[in-house]
Amino acid sequence: MTINIQSLTTIEVPEWMHENISCGLEVIDEFINGDGLHPGQVVTVSASRGTGKTTLLLQVLNGVIKTNPHVSVLYVSFEEPSFQLKKTATRIGVNENIGVIGDDAELSLDAFVKLLPSYKAVVLDSFSLLKGEEYMSDGAKMKILKDAAKASQTALLVVLHQTKDGSSKGSSDLEHLCDTVIDIERGDSEVFGDDKTRILKMDKNRFGACGQIILKLERDGWDFENPVDAKVMNEENKSENRNSSQAKKPKELKGIMELLKSKTRISFSDLNAMIPVDDSAAVGRFERHLKELEKYGKVIKVGRGGSAVWEYVV
Repeated sequence: MTINIQSLTTIEVPEWMHENISCGLEVIDEFINGDGLHPGQVVTVSASRGTGKTTLLLQVLNGVIKTNPHVSVLYVSFEEPSFQLKKTATRIGVNENIGVIGDDAELSLDAFVKLLPSYKAVVLDSFSLLKGEEYMSDGAKMKILKDAAKASQTALLVVLHQTKDGSSKGSSDLEHLCDTVIDIERGDSEVFGDDKTRILKMDKNRFGACGQIILKLERDGWDFENPVDAKVMNEENKSENRNSSQAKKPKELKGIMELLKSKTRISFSDLNAMIPVDDSAAVGRFERHLKELEKYGKVIKVGRGGSAVWEYVV
């Protein structure tokens, strides 16, 4: 077998590698690469049941078409029929011309790969149900998908499911082979005050920096306009992140520490007294600051819910 060894000085990066595919959702574009998806980018989206994966990906495809009306996108579901996807889309206000293949289709790995060149962005929901050749490993399947996405310059979003301990089902090769890894977690209801909060974490990204965003999942879809928090350190928004509380963090932590040192014990009422009336997200943010201080042994939390207090560790 001949091994093709190339010098970095002779390798040319194709022009399409510098393009972007806007998702039409500012906070998502900033989260993914700083400017949206890139052609050929393979993204895994991992989450447990009921965390809003389908809703998120339908809204992303909807945004892609709104921003790039000349492109085609496709949602392939092995988990639910096309009419059920339409019902979900109608409920969340997704009304663009998204191609859909439901679970009634007999679609093999080879047949799926042949579809990619016709679309700019494709969702595969889910990887585990895509059938390859008998005895084909998960890693081999993902390698075929990755190579096909690059060859067709198609952004591919692949849904992975999680085990009870929060890890992705299947071989670890899946996340090693892809370009970008996004995990969706449920926000702690005690911290955020409801069960609608979702945390999107990006721990790997070959096209940009990593980070996390915290959003609300409402009945009519994800609220992208009012993120609870966004910490995305791409070059494009390193100095300014309009949706982020990162710039507020040092000042807020300092204020909390000063209050702790003066009172040795603080409650929710003490926190509320520090919060500006026009900053509705501050309660959850202050609680996360305290959780971070607790993690590093600066405070101890006593009690639960609204009666909880935090004691300063001298």
